[in-house]
Amino acid sequence: MNKKNRICPLCESDTYKVVKRINKFKIVQCRGCCFVYVVNPFSITYNYNECNELQDESVKKNAHPRYRHLQMVKLITQKCNGRKEYSVLEIGSGKGELGHLLSKEPNIMYQGFEPSHIRYTLCKKKNLSVTYGQFEPSKYTNKADAIIMDNVLEHVMEPTQLIKETIDSLNKGGILIIAVPNVHDVRRFFPKWRKRHYYQPHCHINYFKTQDLKKMFRRHNLSFHPFALSSFSLKAGTPFLKIMLYLCKIMLDSLNISCSGIYCYGIKK
Repeated sequence: MNKKNRICPLCESDTYKVVKRINKFKIVQCRGCCFVYVVNPFSITYNYNECNELQDESVKKNAHPRYRHLQMVKLITQKCNGRKEYSVLEIGSGKGELGHLLSKEPNIMYQGFEPSHIRYTLCKKKNLSVTYGQFEPSKYTNKADAIIMDNVLEHVMEPTQLIKETIDSLNKGGILIIAVPNVHDVRRFFPKWRKRHYYQPHCHINYFKTQDLKKMFRRHNLSFHPFALSSFSLKAGTPFLKIMLYLCKIMLDSLNISCSGIYCYGIKK
């Protein structure tokens, strides 16, 4: 755990009010911009409780792709617009689930970065082009056409700086795709979900709402777009109720009403 408290990672204010205490962690709200974050996090937040992931992966190896991953792939292929090569960089490749889908697309050149050694190992088992370690612009000398951060920003000490670095590594007209948990997620009112997924200060140190991401995008001259219905993608055997729930999420997102995870992308001007 860091000895020195963090300042607000969005506006750099050092004044806050405590929202919740969990063990030794303090979850606070910035008095300057109302951003919610952990003021005294662990120094490393990306590898918490991953010791069983190799075993878990063997159990889930035949699991269906996640909806948001299918949507990301469709969004990227739409942006490819028939080009022979389209470079995609994923920051935080995780277990390689999204990278595996992208690598199947013939015109996509995939490259990932993953700081967790166990997850990096899982990516290499899928034969993915992934570099072990945190993303550094100096390690990625090319410009990408699309950059993805899927559930990454909630883990990092300086999310604004990371967005700046990714935009610098993006071609003009390229897209930055982001997915983060939503501090206003309606599922927080269900005790079982709330206990398991909502406040996780050991690994989630930033708690975003849609307005926070919009501010960050504007600061870096990036347009903001929620995932659209045009990028909706189904997987075989999906129950009708799940289809309807996901369609409702997409339509609500398009009306700037975020009721669960925040899935969005920006276009570099």
